[in-house]
Amino acid sequence: MSRNLLWCIPALLIWLGTQVSPAEFPPAAFAIFLCPFVVLASLGWLSAALYQQKWYAFLFPFAVLLLFYSFISVFFLANFPKEVTARERTLKVVNFNASLFRKPGILRGDYHFPSAHPEALEMKLWLVRKQADILCLQEFFDDPFNPVFSNVADLRQHGGYHCYFAANPTYKEGRNTGIAIFSRYPMINKGEIFNENGFNRAIFADIVVHTDTFRIINAHLHSMQLGEQRTLQAYLQRIARGAAIRTGQSRLLLQFVASSPYPVVLCGDFNDMPGSYVYRQFSQHLKDAFTETGQGFGGTLNHPLLFFLRIDQQFCSPGLRPLRYSVHRELKASDHFPVEVEYGW
Repeated sequence: MSRNLLWCIPALLIWLGTQVSPAEFPPAAFAIFLCPFVVLASLGWLSAALYQQKWYAFLFPFAVLLLFYSFISVFFLANFPKEVTARERTLKVVNFNASLFRKPGILRGDYHFPSAHPEALEMKLWLVRKQADILCLQEFFDDPFNPVFSNVADLRQHGGYHCYFAANPTYKEGRNTGIAIFSRYPMINKGEIFNENGFNRAIFADIVVHTDTFRIINAHLHSMQLGEQRTLQAYLQRIARGAAIRTGQSRLLLQFVASSPYPVVLCGDFNDMPGSYVYRQFSQHLKDAFTETGQGFGGTLNHPLLFFLRIDQQFCSPGLRPLRYSVHRELKASDHFPVEVEYGW
């Protein structure tokens, strides 16, 4: 009995950590990273108890799994696509962190040679051929003087899109990085919600689809940038600080969503795992498109070990109905995979 309690108490503390804002209690930022280990250990413990027919021992891991059900229920799913009703209109939205289209250094000798940038051309061609109604792109790069990276002009010309590009001029001669919304439908309003550093920011555009108006929000929450750290203490401090910053950014976004006169689709690279404090703030007020109609892990990172992590999300207002959810793993040019959701109303 004492061994069982020794396991349940740490599990309870970890669960409590996921309920606390990292902005108020920084150690809570680490709780979400421990949740998968708690669930896997509890499943192993449960299996052993059943195999040995120790029914009293079965109760403890079962109780832990019930406690962590909210984490399990958003981590792995087995939904099926929903049928479109006869009177239902649809809107296809693609969310994609383009990793700056894998641009090289501007001073590199082959910067202006198309053959030297197959990944950039692959991404742009994929976006044009996908023919989504809305594109929400993070880590976007545009160089109007380079045929490979003239992404705004090419998506407008070949994709038929209207564009709102919130640019952060970082180079000379018109080269820009930033975040962008492309829409096949007219934009009647657009603007910025917050801008942390030109790289992590959130923007919106109000679009008119036939006779209905929707607010599209594209957000790129605070990045970890863990590769810059060389010590364990620096890593931990970066994780705690990042979670606190994203908590503040999520509050700004939710305040903006609450004030919207139109139904909202919120897309972005949230840099946070499902079940985290930041994730739950959004899922408590909006529908998570993945939990409505996604399958499997829904992982969006193009990484051999972290393939199961879903940090790129799409949420929507209750009046919209997610019909289909796809992670396009066939496009491997970025370190993220595109997420496509079809909405009905």
